[in-house]
Amino acid sequence: MLGCRRFKQTGSPTMGWTQRLVGSALLCVATIGCFGPDSAYHWSECQDPVAILDVSGDVTGFVTCSDGSMNRVVTVDINLSPYEEELVENPDSCGWGYSGCTTHEDCDPSSGSFCVLSQDGEYSYCECRTLCANDDECGENSACFPPELGVDWAAYPRCHNIRCRIGSDCDSGECGVSYHYDDGVRLSLFCRAESDQCRVDSDCEVGQCIEGGCT
Repeated sequence: MLGCRRFKQTGSPTMGWTQRLVGSALLCVATIGCFGPDSAYHWSECQDPVAILDVSGDVTGFVTCSDGSMNRVVTVDINLSPYEEELVENPDSCGWGYSGCTTHEDCDPSSGSFCVLSQDGEYSYCECRTLCANDDECGENSACFPPELGVDWAAYPRCHNIRCRIGSDCDSGECGVSYHYDDGVRLSLFCRAESDQCRVDSDCEVGQCIEGGCT
């Protein structure tokens, strides 16, 4: 059965984000069967999606579902100005021997490269990073993720590996966000499927939900 759901809006952008997002303000998704009769987890498409807005109140192209899972429904360009203004130089945080920079001038701010605090497990250091404004700046198998997803340590948009870009790339109609922590955050986009074991960590008896599987 094919059904349509209206997205809800959070925040207060100056114009309705649904007009900018899909024009008709509707996203159609297919209702698919259950994962299995004996499983505690049952397949269900995204329920009551709510738009995730960026720091300026604009849509990011991502939505949160009622179960806490997240999907990407459309690609958008990100306004980098607010993030660049928040990248405060803090040389005292860059004291590790392998830090690649201590100030923005050590990088190339004119080309969008800034000296930012990074993290690798328990270690923090500074390095030159280029903020991404869209997927084209990330490469063929990567996408630009905004920090408003709330699962990445970075306070600016950056690139991560993907298996899909939006729901239309997937048979299920859902391009889901997957994230887990293993010496740092690991973010990706993948096609949700009827055979998935989980949507969120709480669907797993043990371990984390990584790209639809409990591991």
